[in-house]
Amino acid sequence: AAQGRVKTLRLLLDAGADVSVQDDHGATALDWARGCGRPAAVKLLCAVHRHRNIPQSRVADQVLDGQLLP
Repeated sequence: AAQGRVKTLRLLLDAGADVSVQDDHGATALDWARGCGRPAAVKLLCAVHRHRNIPQSRVADQVLDGQLLP
């Protein structure tokens, strides 16, 4: 997600990758995508959160409110 490889990200998500996994600092793929300025990856991850009924992170809520993407 941090590198913006949306095709690879989509393949992983289609295979059931867990979007709520956190790294050692508590950051998720969505946090990394946002922090690295990857809007396409952010939008895809937000869509997966909604589709899978996963509680949104603070970042996802801000994206959905239109606060974090140009």
